Amino acid sequence: MKKKLIFSVSLLFLILGLIIIGANLVNSVSSVTENAFIKKTKGQFQANPPLGGSGCACCGNSNPALAGTSGKAVIKKGYQEAIITVSGGYQPETLEVKADLPLKLTFTQGTSSCDSIIILPFANFRVDVTSGPQTIDIPPLKSGVYNYSCWMNMLQGRIVAK
Repeated sequence: MKKKLIFSVSLLFLILGLIIIGANLVNSVSSVTENAFIKKTKGQFQANPPLGGSGCACCGNSNPALAGTSGKAVIKKGYQEAIITVSGGYQPETLEVKADLPLKLTFTQGTSSCDSIIILPFANFRVDVTSGPQTIDIPPLKSGVYNYSCWMNMLQGRIVAK
């Protein structure tokens, strides 16, 4: 009886250890996948390559009408806000914001699994709009260009702080 109890407890700890190792492995692989297309340039993290994505490689999802679109954030009291439409790309593709002012940025619900996970490496954000729009608060940005993309770096956009 005592041997069976020891065996059962040992087996329980072994299973628990395997579950913990598996969970850590999944998190590590996910992190590598999300960051595989991000490089550090001039002290800023950016999608590599910036803009010019020809659509998603896995599903072909793209919206050529969004290429070259631009817009500006609306200045409010003490912050600015903008909405980016997610639809086979990002509209506006280039968003102009005021430097040194916090940004409240809303991404609308995505249209596919390809465009619905957005990586903003400069702010360390991963936004999932699979089930609905998401609003994020981005701290004040210095003057410069800040690229973002879908999780596979096929669909890209940028924020230009002036």
